[in-house]
Amino acid sequence: MELILTIAGKPKLLLLDESTSGLSPAETGTVTEMIRKLDRAITIMLTEHDMDVAFSLADHVSVLHRGSLLVEGSVSEIRNDPRVKEIYQGSE
Repeated sequence: MELILTIAGKPKLLLLDESTSGLSPAETGTVTEMIRKLDRAITIMLTEHDMDVAFSLADHVSVLHRGSLLVEGSVSEIRNDPRVKEIYQGSE
């Protein structure tokens, strides 16, 4: 897997774009856990449409909507933002 080869190079910055796209739930869980266990000295910038994956990995979240920054904050702040709920999780 590319992630393992990349980590072997001891990067300081890791850019991950939809790292779980197209994976089964079991595979998504495995990849998410691999990312979670990486050395905290590595800065990770993650682009992810799976909110569960993003929320389980992120310390800080930036949400884009139609090419513009909608909101930034902690996972808790983003999870509770009414704009994010409406746009990305659907109205309840």
